[in-house]
Amino acid sequence: MKKFFTIMLIMTATMLVFTGCGKRNETSSGDNDSIGSKIGNIFGSSKRMAQSQMDSVGGMLGFSKSMDRAQKASINDLKQIGLALMMYAQDNREKFPSPVARQSYNTSAPSKYSSIDVLYGFEYLSDADAYIAEFDKQSVKASFGNFDPAKNSSYAYIGYNIIAGNYGDGFPIVFEKPWLLPENWDKIAVCFADGSVRIVTIPGVSKMSCRQVVEYLLRNESHGKEQFLRGADIADQIH
Repeated sequence: MKKFFTIMLIMTATMLVFTGCGKRNETSSGDNDSIGSKIGNIFGSSKRMAQSQMDSVGGMLGFSKSMDRAQKASINDLKQIGLALMMYAQDNREKFPSPVARQSYNTSAPSKYSSIDVLYGFEYLSDADAYIAEFDKQSVKASFGNFDPAKNSSYAYIGYNIIAGNYGDGFPIVFEKPWLLPENWDKIAVCFADGSVRIVTIPGVSKMSCRQVVEYLLRNESHGKEQFLRGADIADQIH
């Protein structure tokens, strides 16, 4: 009998232990579900934030690539303009266009100063598309005989009375109008006095005037700098 009661006590104790464990497991399972739900929400939120950041970075990279392509097109435009300026200089005692040049073909021009419009007016470069940058949403194509450098060109000309051959690589002659560049963009396409063209990185260039661009490009030069700065001041007045 003692053995019987002993066995019964053991079985009863075992059942109570398992029952208690079951209740604790049920409670623990509920708590785990709650914790799991919270963790899931945190991870879900983090995932959404990461995706948003990735989309933002992707958009910036896409814009950067698009702008790089547009400025490569500007390089082609400026090469054509640079070549036309060289041809003009060969026909005009080695001088790039001066204030007198415009008056000889367009007396109704809105400004007394000539610009790269003389290349268009005298047909050194008569393709109106070559004066409009791919990224430029403000300027419009010119019609023959009516070229306004403020409206019909994405490029600023500063080579007034500069003698071709006196200056070479490093001295800017035509470049993208800085205020037309996208905000916070720091690259500008420049055509130099020897006809070479390249992209130059200038911090804050989209907020600069032509004079400020020239001051940056010629910051280490002294010879001839003032003449280029005068040309930049004229370009700022025109545009």
